[in-house]
Amino acid sequence: MKLQKPKSEIANTYQAKKLVRLPELIDPDTIDELLGFIREGSFEQISNSNTYPEQSHISWGQQRVADKEGRVGDDRIFHFFGQSAIKELVEVATDKEITTDHYCWINRYEAGKFIGPHRDAPGAATLLICLQTVEGPEYGGSLIVKDQEPPSRIFLQPGDGILFGADEYFHYTEPLEPSVANPEPERIIMAARYYAAT
Repeated sequence: MKLQKPKSEIANTYQAKKLVRLPELIDPDTIDELLGFIREGSFEQISNSNTYPEQSHISWGQQRVADKEGRVGDDRIFHFFGQSAIKELVEVATDKEITTDHYCWINRYEAGKFIGPHRDAPGAATLLICLQTVEGPEYGGSLIVKDQEPPSRIFLQPGDGILFGADEYFHYTEPLEPSVANPEPERIIMAARYYAAT
């Protein structure tokens, strides 16, 4: 993990806005390692209709990696989000002591797929990291966060992260669009919800 901004700046931005961008948070080698794990791994598929029954227009594939009450084996992504450097980053940004429990998931989007406006379950903060995406925002894939008017439109490159109050702000993504160069686009993100110690 590599921070492109001083921790003090990250903390000030997050505490003011409950949203901070973290460009180039992880390097290409780590991205390749995590993508390899995702493509070779076996995860529990989460039913879209069970997760968001009120949103029939949701179109994406979500896989649960681990949750705070039932560990899912020796999982590379769960341990990635649990490493001390990332936990410290979340604690500095939120100004809260974070527990060792966190809930992780993977979202995979293909052409035409997206997730509609929603807020996540309660937590101290959510860290989302992009591992793969389309060439640019003109082909969709931007994360829209309704933290202000107009909403923030955030296009994450592979390795970029965002830490935000996903339980406070409605957020959604734009559908992926194929291109001549990339007729079968795929966007892959991994995310973790952190919890404050009581």
